[in-house]
Amino acid sequence: MSKVSTPISQLQNSNSQNDDVLVQEILKEIEQTNEPAQNDTQEQEMMEQQQQQQQQQQQQEMMEQQMMEQQMMEQQQQQMMQQQMMQQQMMQQQPQQQPQQQPQQPVKEQLQDAQDTAKNPEKKEESLMDSVFRMLKQPLIVGILVLLLSTQYSTELVSRVLPNKEFILNNTAVFVSLLKGLLGSLLFVVFDTTL
Repeated sequence: MSKVSTPISQLQNSNSQNDDVLVQEILKEIEQTNEPAQNDTQEQEMMEQQQQQQQQQQQQEMMEQQMMEQQMMEQQQQQMMQQQMMQQQMMQQQPQQQPQQQPQQPVKEQLQDAQDTAKNPEKKEESLMDSVFRMLKQPLIVGILVLLLSTQYSTELVSRVLPNKEFILNNTAVFVSLLKGLLGSLLFVVFDTTL
C-alpha cells in the first residue's frame, strides 16, 4: 500500500482559499440579513410618516370643524342680538304710541263716572261691592267645585259612567281624576260666565 502524501504548502494554500471563500460567504450572509432589517426600518419609518400625516390631517380637520362651530355660534349670537335689538325698538315704539291713545280714554271714563255718581250716589257703594264680588267670585267658584268633586259620592258617580273595559277598569283612578278635572273645568267656565 502506497500512500500518496500531500505537501504541507499545498495544504496551507487550500486552507487559505477555503478561508477566503468562507469569509466571503459569511460577509454575504451578513449583508443579506442587514438588507431586510434596513428594509424593515425603512417601512417602519414610512408607516410612522403616514401616521404622522394622518394625525396632522385629523388635527387640521378638527381645527376646521371647531372654527366652523365657532362661526356658527357667532352667527347665532349675532342673530339673537339683532332680534333683541328689534324687540327693544318695538317695545320703545309701542309705549310712544299708547300714551297718545290713553289720555283720551281716562278722561272719558272720569267724565262718565262723575256723571254716574251725580245721578246715583248709591252706585259708588254698589261698585265697591261689585268689585269685591268680582275679586272673590273666581276663588269661591273654584273652592266650591273642589269641595264637591272631592267627595266620595262624586267619585262613585264618575266611576259608574266609565265603560267596563279591562284597560279602563285597571286604571280607574286615573280616568276618574281626568274626568273630574274636565268636569270641574267645564263647570268653572259655566259658573264664571253666568254669575
